[in-house]
Amino acid sequence: MKRFVLVTLGLLAALLVAAVVWREAAVERLARAAIAAQGFGPARLEVTRVTARSVVIENAMLAGGAVDLPRVEIGYTPAGLLARRIDEVLLRGPRVDAGRLGGLPLPGPGGGAGGGALGRLVIEAGRIDPGTMPAATVAVDAVVDFDAATAEADVDIESGGSSAVLALRTRGLGADAAIAVTGRGNLRLAELPGHSDLPGAGPESRITVDLAGEGRFPEPGALPAWLPAGLDVSGTVALAGLNLPDGPQEVTAALAWHLAGTGDGLALSLTEPATVTGRMPAAALAPLVTAGDETVAVSLTLSADGPILAWRPSGAGAGAGGRADLSGRIDAALDGTPAGTAEIDIALGHDATFGMTGPAAFGVAVTATPFAVAAEGIGARVVALSGRFGGSLAPDGALALAGPVDLRAEEIAGPGFAAATLATTPDLDIAVGPQGWSLRLEEPASAAIADARLPGILEIDGPVALAVDRLEAGDAGAGLRLTAEAGIAEVAGRLAGADPPRAFREAGGRVVIAMTGAPDAPRGTLTLSKGRILWPAERLRIGEATLAVPFGPGADARPVSFSARIADPVSPARHVPLRIAAEGTLRGDALSLAGSLSAIGPEAVLPLAAEAGLADASLELAIGPAALVFERGGRQPGDFSALLAGLEDVDGAVDLALAARLGGDAPPGISASLAFRDLSAAQGDLAVSGLSGSLRMADLLAPASDGRQTLSATAVIAGVPVTAPEVEFSIAPRDGAPVVTLHRGTGRLAGGTVSLGETAWDFGAATNEARIGVRRIDIGRLLRDWQVEGVSGTGQVSGAIPVRLAGNGLSIRRARLDSDGPGVIRVDWGGARDRLLGSGEQVALAVRALEDFRYQAMAIDIDKPAGGELSFAIGLDGANPAVLDGYPMRFNVTLQGRLEPILAAIREGRRLGGEMFWGGLGGAPPR
Repeated sequence: MKRFVLVTLGLLAALLVAAVVWREAAVERLARAAIAAQGFGPARLEVTRVTARSVVIENAMLAGGAVDLPRVEIGYTPAGLLARRIDEVLLRGPRVDAGRLGGLPLPGPGGGAGGGALGRLVIEAGRIDPGTMPAATVAVDAVVDFDAATAEADVDIESGGSSAVLALRTRGLGADAAIAVTGRGNLRLAELPGHSDLPGAGPESRITVDLAGEGRFPEPGALPAWLPAGLDVSGTVALAGLNLPDGPQEVTAALAWHLAGTGDGLALSLTEPATVTGRMPAAALAPLVTAGDETVAVSLTLSADGPILAWRPSGAGAGAGGRADLSGRIDAALDGTPAGTAEIDIALGHDATFGMTGPAAFGVAVTATPFAVAAEGIGARVVALSGRFGGSLAPDGALALAGPVDLRAEEIAGPGFAAATLATTPDLDIAVGPQGWSLRLEEPASAAIADARLPGILEIDGPVALAVDRLEAGDAGAGLRLTAEAGIAEVAGRLAGADPPRAFREAGGRVVIAMTGAPDAPRGTLTLSKGRILWPAERLRIGEATLAVPFGPGADARPVSFSARIADPVSPARHVPLRIAAEGTLRGDALSLAGSLSAIGPEAVLPLAAEAGLADASLELAIGPAALVFERGGRQPGDFSALLAGLEDVDGAVDLALAARLGGDAPPGISASLAFRDLSAAQGDLAVSGLSGSLRMADLLAPASDGRQTLSATAVIAGVPVTAPEVEFSIAPRDGAPVVTLHRGTGRLAGGTVSLGETAWDFGAATNEARIGVRRIDIGRLLRDWQVEGVSGTGQVSGAIPVRLAGNGLSIRRARLDSDGPGVIRVDWGGARDRLLGSGEQVALAVRALEDFRYQAMAIDIDKPAGGELSFAIGLDGANPAVLDGYPMRFNVTLQGRLEPILAAIREGRRLGGEMFWGGLGGAPPR
């Protein structure tokens, strides 16, 4: 603007050399012609006075109304005019419309068109209309002394309630003359005409600027024409009362800055660290701050290390654009607590209108000091967070970054999940642009979680190692999308709250999470593959598990699938592997499944149904009921389990049903129901036929029956054959082992009955005892059924047989059977009779008497020490009518033998010959 005024008035001064000769009209015609020749087109111009020493021009209007000169006073001397010199030009109240000056020729500084000289130019009460701000005014007072080569100008700018004052001083008018500048300004955003809708333009929002320094006009072509050379300006900027919608509130800042020319560009630096403070909506900072206050105090400190902006032109002149390098460090804090540091570097090229000519190099390094993360249902303390990223910033604002991150957190808690620590160091690719943002792993990463647990449900021993193969997240305007895939290394732990504790180990698998939607209501699928776990106490291994569970808001039913292989970890295996497969639906937090449990190998399929609660990690599982049919020569229980391999000749059916529960308010457990339908089987010395009834187990993990149970059969051979047996019993755990309480047991033996009274049989104890009751056993039938060689008789016996089973074997002590009345015992001595009769008078008498002995009383004492032989002490009181005229006699006969061959002969229906016993009447142990 100053150059434009100098050129215009120089032309006027040159034309006025002829003023001493011509009058006003002539001077006016010459002035109009000269100005028009330069392209300024004076619309109005009045020469009101011409004297020998001055010319006054009033109401001049130049450049189509762009320049209004109410009064121009030109002073000179006759001698000066002869030398083509004007002493002074005074402009009173000039007005310039900067918005209408475009395209006008602006000659360089110096003399007028005729090459004359000007001694002094004075501007009083000048005003400039900036054009871009119609309601703003710029007042100028200036003095340019060409003789002394000095210039000074005071500029006042006002726009609404905003104002600025600028003072320019120079000694020298050449291209290398230094221009001293000082200034101050106070900008109120809300009072800027036409800009009261600026974000943050509240009534108290303002910017205050102070500056002082110097610069020089550039050499032609050295720099863009608008860029001063040798620039060295310092100042301050203060910001107060800024409030942005949904962003910072009450923002204040104070910056001390220095702007310097570097020979080929500019460098802007902070002369001391600058602080920016304000308050942010707590919702905008979640989850970095806990809920509570609506806003949180925030402070930023900008470092003063080096220039924050370095700029240089990309070529000569102003048209080629330039390159800007921005860098700096920002320290951020929330509520006075240091939250972290960011170091940022940007290098971009631009054209003459500051449009980016290509992607800009962008780098940022971030380091955070410990801080808490809290949101609805989640929380953690981040003890270390740092990252270093490099990338580019595109002209459309798209930002692409890549680099490593180091994250460590403690005290982690989430919905149904908690952990002591988390550590991971992934390499990330991050993209942020007008359409949204995205994040992905640059290469597979690892993560370690210590002391992971599901409170009240699951506790894990040692660290959990994750191998994260894939992580992709982003928001392209349609809501959050996330895909994550990780492998879980083998871990060990236990079910929390279980009594006794249920430990597991070798648990692991691969997990994939895919979800989309709003962050507070995502929708997606959780998929488990290659899942595995070992339950040592239950001796159960689950492998090849797959699970697909969708999740999301609302109660709409969504499909779910599950499968797994169940095997026995013990070698040799107790049972064949099993396959479980199920499908179902998820409605809210309720999961329903239906499928089957099948044996891998023999054909057997059991239906399966499950109900799970995801909110409390509860599970209820039902298997069966299903019928397992066995046939002699066909499918046998041993085909399914090695534990049942001893069962032989199984024939009949078993209806099986199982139910399991896990999690929730109840302790874990497995219940079972077995219904026997005319089942026959044999195992060792035990054989059963026609077994019927139901066995209901309330829990198999801690074995317990569902109250009293009753089973019956056609016959049972447990050493001796018992027909129509029936037992009533219950099972309860004690120290982890089952205790069977026999409440009642009856059966028929040789026309009489055998029974068991109230007896507790503890499978975890070293010793168990039982008392077998015997009532009205028919001696004759027993002897016939057992095929006792050479002995027959009549009568009945009753009594009790106490049995003790310990680690060293079966023992019987003080068992006693007594006859219920008189009877007969007849012994057929066979080929041994003659030898016995010749063995002495007493033996011969006994041999003849026992051939038809009519007893009045009979007692049998039975004894067997642990690991020893079975002993029968038989006492008989009676007579043989054919011997000694029926004289009363008493016989005490002791028989001994090994229990195993005796029971085997009874079970197999073989005769009990004398070779199995010794003692008695002249018997001897077998060789």
